Amino acid sequence: MLKKLFSIVVLFLSIFSFASGSRAGEPEIVGEAAAVIDARTGKLLYGKEEHKRMYPASTTKVLTALVAMERARLDDVVTIGPNPITAGGTSMWFVEGERLTMEELLYALMLNSANDAGVAIAEHIAGSVENFAELSNKRAKEIGTGDTHFTNPHGMPDENHYSTAYDLALIGREAMKNKDLRKIVATIHHEVPRTDPEAQKYLFNHNKLLWSRIYGYKGATGVKTGYTVEAGQCIIASAERDGRELIAVVLRSEGSNLWTDAAKLLDYGFANYTNRQLIYGGNVMANLPVKYGKTKVDLVADEDFFTPFPSKGPAVYKLSQNP
Repeated sequence: MLKKLFSIVVLFLSIFSFASGSRAGEPEIVGEAAAVIDARTGKLLYGKEEHKRMYPASTTKVLTALVAMERARLDDVVTIGPNPITAGGTSMWFVEGERLTMEELLYALMLNSANDAGVAIAEHIAGSVENFAELSNKRAKEIGTGDTHFTNPHGMPDENHYSTAYDLALIGREAMKNKDLRKIVATIHHEVPRTDPEAQKYLFNHNKLLWSRIYGYKGATGVKTGYTVEAGQCIIASAERDGRELIAVVLRSEGSNLWTDAAKLLDYGFANYTNRQLIYGGNVMANLPVKYGKTKVDLVADEDFFTPFPSKGPAVYKLSQNP
């Protein structure tokens, strides 16, 4: 019985693999690398050079924020040291000795893309940028990445700081499981309390998919843009429609193509795939004998199992359904 069950599962997955191998109307992406995955299952729906190692720029900060939220409290008070103010790049111009909550630093990191906020977060959690990079790389491995290595929390260029479109999609997927992080990356405006009345306090989300009349995307939920000369324009984008969420990544795009590339990836995933539930958690899948036992035991599915199938592909039947 168990062998028969596994054969059915393999058959269905084989149908899916065959159907997805001949996809029609694939998106034409200007960016050098791209990927779109299903957030529920993590399955890759489309990729272009998705495993090519590239500079990730500030999309790095998605992993930084995730690690921070898993290792610190939002109400932790962080004192700015001497290193954040020399981070370079986009900055909030914090001053040494200034005190902010971890939550405010995360808003500065994800909306304003502040590199000084990234260094302050890293030092608060791990004592140094180097130690924080070790934590980030460890977490990236746990998520399932195979071609990611970070040396800093903000994405400033370093030949040993790289990722791929596919890996960043996995990181984005994991980050969006965190409800507090979801709230931050979907926020368009935020004000950070500062002691100095002249200090920058107003934040505006750089992600045009969330708010632009021209480039806004229906159902957009996040996540983070990035840019350096070496990396070009990059984005991890997410959107939700009809109960499905997709994560799209574009690396080294340019100009308005960044937004249209992301939209094309999301459109493609929503239009061409649908999630089908093949197994229901709690259902008995088989009744098997136990070695040296006198009775048989039920083999029960631990959890629901979904997988994306082409919307116009072969008919798909559920393997086990609740009565």
